[in-house]
Amino acid sequence: MRGKRASEVDVNHLRDTWVANPDASRAKVHEKFERRYGKGIIGVRKAQQLIPTFSQSPSGEPIPPFEYVEWEPWRNKQRSPETSAFLLTMGAVCMAVQKRRLHDHEAKWAMRLRVALEGLMPYDQFCFVSLYAMRTVGAYYSEPECPFTADLDAILAYKPWLPENAHAYGVLACTSLVPKPQRGSRAELSDEDAGVNLLTGKAWETLRVDLRPPWYMDPEDLKPYPFLAYFYSAVASRRELAQERKDFTPQEWEYRARDTALQFWMGDNPIFEKPQLHGSFGLIRPDDMEVPEESNTNGEVDQ
Repeated sequence: MRGKRASEVDVNHLRDTWVANPDASRAKVHEKFERRYGKGIIGVRKAQQLIPTFSQSPSGEPIPPFEYVEWEPWRNKQRSPETSAFLLTMGAVCMAVQKRRLHDHEAKWAMRLRVALEGLMPYDQFCFVSLYAMRTVGAYYSEPECPFTADLDAILAYKPWLPENAHAYGVLACTSLVPKPQRGSRAELSDEDAGVNLLTGKAWETLRVDLRPPWYMDPEDLKPYPFLAYFYSAVASRRELAQERKDFTPQEWEYRARDTALQFWMGDNPIFEKPQLHGSFGLIRPDDMEVPEESNTNGEVDQ
């Protein structure tokens, strides 16, 4: 018996998952899709058929892979000092979150969005930059004249994460006067709950699931990484890592350093969800570091 036909929305969700994971295999893309949107929506065989079509033109011709070009900080001398400083910050957040340099198409969105993002913590700013940048990659493969961003534009205009703004945005979204983002994790938020949130001034509680950043890690993502799995299980059981693991390997120190940098850029209450593993590695605190005693010019240790 033939399975049900995948809806356009479901196919778009699968395409978005593929865009957010450019180096993943088809099977891995399907796994990530199912963990976020639910099982049985698109079968693995159907996904295997659909994913190759995302990089084909309407006529079936292959589209060259999107070129990810690293952003060079001082290549363009025409930027204002304020814009240059903002891009340096976005580059630092990108390295802390994804362990890579900022890409050119992300830098272009950061320059366009800088003023609209004022007042947010750098982590939240980078989340918006990343969401817009992924729309550029998606548009490259679907070949429209420009990426669709009307839903993100409305969010930046109304700022529904502010309590005094949430109701106005929610009412407009419920009446389709502003476009809502595509539905996020079906396992976490029902349509009814999402609608109630929009009408009761809790719009951002729905949107932060719908707009979950691509680096949000599901526990299933940890299986290939025993080191990460160890830390996740330790945190889940509320064990104190600092007491349990005194001697960190270079890799473990790297994760701790990135976690410390992420906390610096994120603050205590980011509007976007924190990466699920944030806090698993333990922040580097001053009392973690052994500062060598200084000696004077005679080789004597200063007291």
